Amino acid sequence: MKLRAFFVFISLLFSLSGCHLTPEEKLKKIAYETGLDFPTNSIVVHFHETRTFLDPAWVAKIIVPNTSTNTLVESIKEKHLMKRISYDESPPPGSTNWFRTAKASPSEYVDWWTFENTLFEQYYWEYSKEGGRSFVHIIFSNEKEDSTAVFIDLAIF
Repeated sequence: MKLRAFFVFISLLFSLSGCHLTPEEKLKKIAYETGLDFPTNSIVVHFHETRTFLDPAWVAKIIVPNTSTNTLVESIKEKHLMKRISYDESPPPGSTNWFRTAKASPSEYVDWWTFENTLFEQYYWEYSKEGGRSFVHIIFSNEKEDSTAVFIDLAIF
């Protein structure tokens, strides 16, 4: 019984540990884990983190000025790009840049994962200096005349 109470306590501790990040800390975390340099005037509108012991994940919506969009898109094109295939498809022979996922769409657990006017969408792997890797799904959506919404769905492996 004591062991079970200990694990419940540790689970609660981990689930609450990321809840109190400032907007600046959230932007730093997003930039580090995606490997992207967001402009300082970017605004983190939404950030939802799933705290689990294995494979933590988060989703975010960031507003960036239109003047920064092309720079961000070009830096993504230099990443280890991936193609998503369905479970009934076969990967191309000899290809290693594909993945299959059963992960739920972020729209299934946050109500703000909606976008129109998609400008760019990409999946890629981001490798950290510590040896970990993050799987990133990123979407750029033109929502206002002077800014672009960047939707990010990330899982750490």
